[in-house]
Amino acid sequence: MKTLYIILLMSLTSFILSQEKTILMQRVESLHTVEPYPVGKIVALNNLGDTFAVDYYLRDIYLLKNGSNTWSNIGGNSITGIYVSPDNSIFVESAYGLYHSTNTSTYSLAQILVSTQVFSTAVNSLGTIYSGTTDGLYRSDNNGTFWSITYEYPLKMVIDNNDIMYIEEYNKGLCKSSDNGVTWEEINYNLSKDIEINDIEIAMDGTVFISVKDNGIYKMVDNTWVVQGFQYTNVNSIHTVNDGFIYCSTADVIYKKTFAANAGDWINIKSTMGRITTFSSNSNKLIAGYTDDMLIFETTDSGMTWTENGQIIYPTILSVATLVNYVFVGTDDGVYTSSDNGVTWGAKQLTGEINAIEFGLYNWVFLGTNSGLYRSRDNGATWVNRAAPINIIEEIVYKDSIYYVGGDGGLYKSINNGSTWDRLFFYGDADDLDVLHNGRIFRLDYWDGILYTDDEVNWTDCEIGNRAICLEANSNGDVYAETTNGLQVLRSGQSEWNLIFNSTIYDISFSYDGMVFATSGGSFYYSQL
Repeated sequence: MKTLYIILLMSLTSFILSQEKTILMQRVESLHTVEPYPVGKIVALNNLGDTFAVDYYLRDIYLLKNGSNTWSNIGGNSITGIYVSPDNSIFVESAYGLYHSTNTSTYSLAQILVSTQVFSTAVNSLGTIYSGTTDGLYRSDNNGTFWSITYEYPLKMVIDNNDIMYIEEYNKGLCKSSDNGVTWEEINYNLSKDIEINDIEIAMDGTVFISVKDNGIYKMVDNTWVVQGFQYTNVNSIHTVNDGFIYCSTADVIYKKTFAANAGDWINIKSTMGRITTFSSNSNKLIAGYTDDMLIFETTDSGMTWTENGQIIYPTILSVATLVNYVFVGTDDGVYTSSDNGVTWGAKQLTGEINAIEFGLYNWVFLGTNSGLYRSRDNGATWVNRAAPINIIEEIVYKDSIYYVGGDGGLYKSINNGSTWDRLFFYGDADDLDVLHNGRIFRLDYWDGILYTDDEVNWTDCEIGNRAICLEANSNGDVYAETTNGLQVLRSGQSEWNLIFNSTIYDISFSYDGMVFATSGGSFYYSQL
């Protein structure tokens, strides 16, 4: 659960080291860009098969040409969403205005609306452009050369095949116009106008669907909004295509169901490692956008099979380790190395998830991965797969010439550089571990909490809560552990654990000059030891 990102690593390090040390654990910096309100469409697919996606961190827009697997940055600034018009041109919404491109070769962008934050865009059958902004609803009948304001403050907007407009209006809820935005009527019906709408979608037959923040999906039937499932659940996005299905995404699952009358239950068609924010489709395929890694999932058979399209731009960092001027970063998409303290980075090495990095004898570098144990003797230039007792390795520790590896298959040690391994217990897992200089071994079992042993045979429960998340010991012998009871510390020479932070901590690290760093759901904290 370690979610630092390469693009922020060195700038964040410089920021932290420039701060004065504090005594209490305090929030220093959010590692995630604050998502603009409301969430826009971060992926789009046109009829040419070209895919567009918003970089979640820098808020630029990237293009994946049909048949390519490489993203190219086509610009933008603080982008909040993308809209593809019927003629395959694109509109890019941003905090500073609206951009447009009709060049389907390079999609070079030209700004056509300035000095306002754009939330939503739509084009009707006559080619009239509507843009929802902080100033109000803008309208242009000449491709963005001149604009007029026709309405108040729309947050989300869609136009159906009959040019009927639906918007979420600030302080008015859902509104509808059948005369190209000249007059409007509220259509909240049995729903409160104060609800927050995550998404509005119009099916091919004109049926209107909405997803309500933290309260599921609704369908408009006559003058009533009818629940379609996921009540008390946050559905990020909904999408209908001409295959007769409606698709939706929750925290990490994509579902589908038919939107015909008397439709059946929602079917789980894909589990993901992150949050699918938006869908898009053309006549051939449906795509789903993964916000954290800017990864695109696509299907051509109504979600029966999925493929991943495009190289990950910013992989999620699972582990970080430094040696002199070398920085090693393990991600969910391989390991990267830098020989200049992170100023420049080499190409991706290996593939898959790199869960742990440790330095061993002669400063050899070891990687614990989802496909075994790897070692490098040349600072990451080449890697060799080493025999290991478990395939998925969550943690590696090297202490006093002994190697320890832990994971879902238990905890093992080797006294001969990994040639042979001995198992230290037979029941439970070792999702994290640390070894003190006095020989005491602490291990983390997600379900059973934190345990320790002094003889490698008998294990004692620390009884500080289950659902353990992370475990780390510093050079002084202080042990930090995060469980359902919060972040706790066992000081060297003491027998009682003390609660020091009551927010959930996902990873802990110690600096050479006596500071502890912690991450918590995208926030970064630090404290003097």
